[in-house]
Amino acid sequence: MDKVERIMSRFVGRAIHGYDMLKEGDRVIAAVSGGSDSLAMLYWLSEWKRRLGFGFDLIAINLMLDFGMMSNKEELKAYCSSLGVSLEIVKVNPHEVIDPSNPCYTCSRYRRISLFRYAEKHGFNKIALGHNRDDLVVTFFMNMMFHGEIATLKPVQSMFSGRFEIIRPLIFLRKETIRKWLRSRGIKEILDYCPYKYETYRKKVEDILFNVIYPINEKVRNNIFKAIFNVKKEFLPEKPKHGRF
Repeated sequence: MDKVERIMSRFVGRAIHGYDMLKEGDRVIAAVSGGSDSLAMLYWLSEWKRRLGFGFDLIAINLMLDFGMMSNKEELKAYCSSLGVSLEIVKVNPHEVIDPSNPCYTCSRYRRISLFRYAEKHGFNKIALGHNRDDLVVTFFMNMMFHGEIATLKPVQSMFSGRFEIIRPLIFLRKETIRKWLRSRGIKEILDYCPYKYETYRKKVEDILFNVIYPINEKVRNNIFKAIFNVKKEFLPEKPKHGRF
């Protein structure tokens, strides 16, 4: 086992065991876009299904947004088949669900709703998403900057009074580690075309972090991630009894 394989295995294991993400009898939907994170997530979920001493059901769901571009879903089907995971493809007309003034939010919201509807209809209790540690940090900054709140992605997130859980097995892995692992395995991304992906606030915040903030010091990137798990509430002010900001 090479170094990047060991890193992937260790940190996926830390997330799964550290947060009890998987339990016997779970029925898990893996949301697979064809991007690097979701392909890696599906591989490691299938690997943990083999390693764990109990059984859980696993299927892959692809919400295919048709922007009028060619899309080779046969490759995605073949990849899922190689892992022994069945794939369901749900086609969506993006122009019916996406608000061009806020495309990423409306797209993400629709995708999430679609996954919950599928889970409820077919009796699944967990939805696995491919968010990594960089997504966690970017979301943290976006919530501060655009929503005025301290919040970010949770490794395990209970939804609808516990009826469903969102799990994020890659939450401790940097995106470049995931991509390096994919290259070592010869796994290529299978992406749909999205006309908005380079114009989003998320991309702008990510660029600021990687091009301005992280280069300040070699420890900054890791320290920001660690700080999210090291909240000292006694040093945070409470809201005043009266008045608004």
